[in-house]
Order: sequence, then structure tokens, then C-alpha cells
Amino acid sequence: MPQSIKTLLCKFVSLVVLISIAGTAWKLYHQYDLAGLLLSASFGLAVVLAVAYRLVNPAGWVFVLRGLGHDVPIVSATEIWLHAESRRWLPGGVWGYASRANQAREVGVPLATASASMLIELLLTMVAAIAVGVVGVAMFGSQLAAAVQATIDRSGIQHSHLMFASVGLTFVSLVVYCLRFKVQKKFQAFVAKWSALHTIRLNPAALAIALFYLIAMACLNGIINTSLVRVVALDTHVPVMAMIAATAIAWVVGLLAFFSPGGILVREATLAAILIAWLPYEQGFLLAMLSRFAQLIAEVVGMFLVKCIQTTTVSQEGRIINCGSGSC
Repeated sequence: MPQSIKTLLCKFVSLVVLISIAGTAWKLYHQYDLAGLLLSASFGLAVVLAVAYRLVNPAGWVFVLRGLGHDVPIVSATEIWLHAESRRWLPGGVWGYASRANQAREVGVPLATASASMLIELLLTMVAAIAVGVVGVAMFGSQLAAAVQATIDRSGIQHSHLMFASVGLTFVSLVVYCLRFKVQKKFQAFVAKWSALHTIRLNPAALAIALFYLIAMACLNGIINTSLVRVVALDTHVPVMAMIAATAIAWVVGLLAFFSPGGILVREATLAAILIAWLPYEQGFLLAMLSRFAQLIAEVVGMFLVKCIQTTTVSQEGRIINCGSGSC
């Protein structure tokens, strides 16, 4: 296939996705008082929970490092984690990982071990999210399937299942085709990092603790979204476990969406689709966008705390130097 046609197909797929999401966002803008939603007590609670999640989540990396034989002070590790995460939006998508690996050497963790720890942390986080998602599907799968079928029936698609399936399969095939080189590159990088693990001795018990901790973090992440349900639908109740599972599944899908930085919009669209058993798609998408905004605020707070710590550290070091020279 000529390169021009490949490029055109990839752009067409991206355009279809963006138009559908933009259409939903436009409807939300006209249907809801966004300023009022952001000033609500429920959104404030979501921000507080998101900040708390942001501050305690780095402990998972500490447990992973212990599983690799390095006991790093949790305060130092949290500072490194937050500082590195603040750089993940920079072009290239590697600055967050590179920054964490370099800073880890300052607390006695070799570069190879630091790189391996981030790979293991990511894998355990995915396992934790998938485990939580599987529990949710087992508990609410039939309810979700019934809601999806009802949505299909209302849309009139039930009379053309074959055509609908063909269009869906074609669309998915185009997405896979457009991203095949990027996926291949990611897979090769993963294999290279995985091969490096053979030189590192692992502590299974410590890594099991890390996994259980990350499962708890996946639950806390879902609880953040639970606090936002009353913002978008006052009289609607979404089971806590259903929200936790939906949030975890949406996170995994967003992580695998290589074409979207940070899984933005893809994660929100996935969460809204899963919550359709309890919330209309537009309300689910609004909840997901509010959740993203709460997490962005938490990121800013994390960056601010890192800057404050660094400023305090530099000030203390300056006083020590001055006192050593007899000027204090």
C-alpha cells in the first residue's frame, strides 16, 4: 500500500475518534454548568482524594525497590517519584522515566536496577488493575451486557448486526494497522528491559506486598470517581466496586492507547462506555473529564510540594555552608 494512503487512513481513524469525542464534549458544554460543578463540595472531595492518592501512590515503587534489594527512604522516593511524574508530559514521553532513573542513583539505586524497578512497577500496576477489573466484571458483567444490549436495541442496530460487526472490525483493523510500527517498537523496548531483569535478584515476598499495595491504590483511584457521581447525577447510585473496576479497566485501555499521551480522552471515553449500565454516556464522559481535571490539580499540588521541598533543602544546605565558614 502506498505511503500516502497509509497516512490518509491513519489520519481518518484519528479524525473519526476525535470528532466523536468532541461531539460529546460539545453537548456537555451546553447541558451543564461546568463552573458550578467545579465549585461543588463533591468535586472538592475528589480533589482531596486525588491529592492523597498522589502522595501515597509512590510507596508502591518503594515496595518494588525493596523487592529488588534496595530499601529507599519513603520520603526521598516520594520526592523522586513526584518530580519525575511532573516531566512525563514533555515531548518524547521518556523524560519521566529517565528523570526517575537518574535521581534514584542519588539514593543508592543503580541505574539498571532503577530502570528494572519502573518496569516491574508498571507490570504490577497493570496486574492490579486487571485483577480489580476481573472482579468487577464477575460481579456486574451481566448488568453491563444487558445495558449494552438495551442501548443497541434503542439505536436500531439490532437489525443489522452483521453490518455493525463488519464496520467495527474494519475500524479496529485500521487502528491496529496504523499503530503496528509503534506497537512493535514498544514491544522491542519491553523485551530489552525484561531481559535485563535476569541479572537482578528478586524478592517474591516483597513484590507480593507491592502488588497488594497497588491493588489498594487501584481501589482508591476508583473511589475518587465514586465521589463524583453526585456531581453529574444527583439521584443516581453506581456501586462502589463497579466504579473501581470500571476505573481500573479504563486505565489499562488508556495505557495501551499509544497514540494518546497519558491516555487522554481514550480513558475517559472507555470509562463512560463501561458506566453506561448506570449513567448515560454523556454523564459518564463528564464524570471522567472531571476526574481527569481533579487528577491534574493533584499533579500540580505534587509539583508544588516537590518545589517546596527542594527550596527548603537548598536553603538548609546554604545555612550549613555559611555556618561552616563562620558567617552565622
